[in-house]
Amino acid sequence: MLPAHSFPRLLLQAMMLAGLSAYMLPSDAAPQAADTSHTLTLKPAQVQSLGIRATQIQPAGDAGRVVLQGQVTLPPSLLRVISVPVAALVEQVHASKGDAVKPGQALVSLNAPQIVEWQREYQQAMLQVKLAQQTAQRDETLLAEGIIAGSRAQASQAQLQIAQATVRERGQLLQMAGVKPHGGLSGRVTLNAPGRGTVIDMLVQPGQRVDAGAPVLKFASEGALAIDLQASAAVARRLRKGDVVRISGCAMPAKLVSINTELDPGSQTLALRAQWPQANDCALPQQRVQAEVALSPGTATQTASWVVPSTAVLRHDGQDIVFVQRGTRYQAVAVRVVSQQAASGPQTAQTQITPIAPAQFKADDLVVNQGTVALKGVLQGLGAQ
Repeated sequence: MLPAHSFPRLLLQAMMLAGLSAYMLPSDAAPQAADTSHTLTLKPAQVQSLGIRATQIQPAGDAGRVVLQGQVTLPPSLLRVISVPVAALVEQVHASKGDAVKPGQALVSLNAPQIVEWQREYQQAMLQVKLAQQTAQRDETLLAEGIIAGSRAQASQAQLQIAQATVRERGQLLQMAGVKPHGGLSGRVTLNAPGRGTVIDMLVQPGQRVDAGAPVLKFASEGALAIDLQASAAVARRLRKGDVVRISGCAMPAKLVSINTELDPGSQTLALRAQWPQANDCALPQQRVQAEVALSPGTATQTASWVVPSTAVLRHDGQDIVFVQRGTRYQAVAVRVVSQQAASGPQTAQTQITPIAPAQFKADDLVVNQGTVALKGVLQGLGAQ
């Protein structure tokens, strides 16, 4: 049996242990408070002082598409840089930036003394081939009559093959320079259009001296244009290669051909590329466009999409939210941004969203489109006067 003076000490220790347990283990009221922490109740005077305005949410007309901003570009496969084969003087420029040209059309005329040297070496090589052929034929005859040894005839054939290889080499150099090998001695070279297309940029002017390999002009062949698009990671996850992309004013739709998997560090978006199946003149390179991407079957979200003013969506705790007004209560609802549409004329910028489960919207719900920053401040405990 414990001494009588020990009971007060034990009672005090039990009370201290109970208080410590209550501090370490939260009561059931804590989760309930957390559940209501994203709902605010404001008085009319507070609503007026914060400048809060709400508008009715609108269902999206088509939940199976997304709207993206993009720019029409030339695919790398259509671009070509034409350079000079040898050091030369630019005598004449026959085309300007933006000109449409036909196959074989003269673009730039050059004067290159080294071409004369190549032509002379080619003619000398042709003479060496002729002499080597005569020597080889004579040695074959002498070998057949038993006058010379077989090794001499073999040496003659080897010399003939070397001379023929030299002719092919010199001829190839002239062809690469755009000069006919069998022409006369002339240092003039004409750079011609490799096909039907457009001169994107002319990099030289008459009287300019250029080194061998220097670029002269940029050329774009005729072909299907591409559309460079940007999308957030959440939107890009809903897209697939082959999705149909429509541009206003273009009867022919394009198709999504690539989706980059690396986020741009600045904009935090993914780069996408769509391309038309064939050439068309409904859009021009560098033109900014608004693209509607139709989702492939099976990729459309099962949650209804809604359209709200872009001012209604803001970031809070690392996610997008909107404030839904229901009477005097304002509830912060987490949403996923599907697409964004820039302002056009009197129409304000709009954002297509879907609520993150288990949240849902009703057709008569009101979303706050003015005073959202003030509401966020109240939500963060700054208070409303």
